[in-house]
Amino acid sequence: MKVKVVVGSNYGDEGKGLVSGCLARDAILNDREKVLTCFYNGCNQRSHTFEGIARHTLAAGEAYGSDTFYYKTFVVDPIMLWLTKSTPIIDPRCRVIFPCDVLYGQSREKQLKHGSCGFGLFSAVRRAEQMQEPYIVEDFFLPENHAFYQKIQYTDNWYKYQPNEIHNLTNFLRAIKWVKENCRFLRFEDIVNQYDTTIFEGGQGLLLDQTNIGDFPHLTPSSTGAFNIHEDIEKLGIIPELFYVSRSYITRHGRGPMEDECLKQDINSSIIDKTNEPNEWQGSLRFGRINIISLTDRIMKDANYYQCDKNINLVFTHLNYTDNKLETTQGKIEIPNFEFAKIYGSDKKDNLKLL
Repeated sequence: MKVKVVVGSNYGDEGKGLVSGCLARDAILNDREKVLTCFYNGCNQRSHTFEGIARHTLAAGEAYGSDTFYYKTFVVDPIMLWLTKSTPIIDPRCRVIFPCDVLYGQSREKQLKHGSCGFGLFSAVRRAEQMQEPYIVEDFFLPENHAFYQKIQYTDNWYKYQPNEIHNLTNFLRAIKWVKENCRFLRFEDIVNQYDTTIFEGGQGLLLDQTNIGDFPHLTPSSTGAFNIHEDIEKLGIIPELFYVSRSYITRHGRGPMEDECLKQDINSSIIDKTNEPNEWQGSLRFGRINIISLTDRIMKDANYYQCDKNINLVFTHLNYTDNKLETTQGKIEIPNFEFAKIYGSDKKDNLKLL
């Protein structure tokens, strides 16, 4: 068995889906392997544009036959699965986003302006932390007369926010029924041995990790790097191959501090980003330059969880916008000789090449 881990190095939107998709494609088409792609943090806000197709919370590798799996630390929104007709394999220990989490989170973001995506992740995580027995996907299979369903109603009323045409209790119950009928439910330890290669794909990026206290509260309420998964990887007795991904410049979609922020035209005015259109919650995509020293430091700090210094790879995407160079705090430079196993690059044509 092989294990590969794909991590965003900055504020998210680095091209992790491109990388995990290419890894899955090569394993399936070239090596005839069976591949599982695990989403191990975040929620259903995750989407990829791969080969021109926007995929909602589905791994890009599905285009080649990879299965998508929601790891136990993923947070599931049944309504989004129902609306997008996504059918991942789900670990029954995943926490659940209620309609009221979304509505409360959006109202809270309008007031506090923390940089939320507006999908209710922060609200759901904080609610789960405050409950002695948080709601999990496994609860979907309780009898309809079980107190679980009464608690859903109580929780929905407690938030005191008016439902809308999408996020309401009726749709939530419909979505649960649809998910139960169309998705598979297995724990990671019960499924992983069925595959030749497991690809762990993280959401967001290391600079948004919940432990990055200096940028609080403009963070995601999850571990974007290795913390969630390193123990299960150790149990497999396998040294993983790590892929840390960065654009050839930095972006951030949402409010909060940013390293060496600049204007888009300072990098390339023709940059196109179909998955990060301006929206009510995050505003417009922001741009900045890479600090080589801090980039290297946070990658090495995260990689220490795996204790495999020789298997660290660095991937730069969107090189077509910077003439195959890096936009850094020292100016536009050739890609330096980082002390990692391999350096890959992509010009956003759905391929990786060794640099």
